[in-house]
Amino acid sequence: MISLKGIEKIYKNGSIEYPVLKNVSLEIGQGEFVIIMGKSGSGKSTLLNILTGVDKPTKGEVVIDKTNIGNYDEGKIAEWRGGNLGIIFQFFQLIPTLSVLENILLPMDLVKKIPSKDRMSRAMQLLKKVGLVDHAYKMPSALSGGEQQRVAIARALANDVQLIVADEPTGNLDSKNAEIIFELFNKLKKEGKTVIMVTHEREMIKGAGRKILLKDGEIVEDTLVEKEAKVG
Repeated sequence: MISLKGIEKIYKNGSIEYPVLKNVSLEIGQGEFVIIMGKSGSGKSTLLNILTGVDKPTKGEVVIDKTNIGNYDEGKIAEWRGGNLGIIFQFFQLIPTLSVLENILLPMDLVKKIPSKDRMSRAMQLLKKVGLVDHAYKMPSALSGGEQQRVAIARALANDVQLIVADEPTGNLDSKNAEIIFELFNKLKKEGKTVIMVTHEREMIKGAGRKILLKDGEIVEDTLVEKEAKVG
């Protein structure tokens, strides 16, 4: 599903170079649930930005579902992202002037991957999946933080993507709502979706299939959670 080969990212300030990622190579298979951890400044966010095509590596290759996204310009990468990738953020980023239902319909209307006649029923099915059908016509401000994050997950799934990337999705939630979100990710994994989640919360690790630990821009640990065995 995902292949990163020799990824390096260097930011420059005048003549000074700041290496953020150093020769990162990584393989992630279809249907894996991967947790990425590391202290602030370890390179987690940069790695996520490169995975999603928001940023390009200084060196190395990024192949996702047989597509080398490094070959795409900004317009093409945005088009690819809309039809192939669901992104979930810490602060939800729902559009406040649209209803819950409209927030989920919007990516379908923009990408046009889902036939127009099927979009309404798909949006309601996704709300059912996250347990929020009764809130379809409410505005995001009427929902709790946990409910808004579940809407964000439904929105991320709108275009039937196979890859879900979540950046600290439970960082703004209490433990009960965090557990609900985590269980949703587990269900997505069982459905064959690939889920990559950045988190600081160690209690979340046990439910994932694999943990990757970054330190100073390098992968220092890559383990299968259930078996605590080394990957590769």
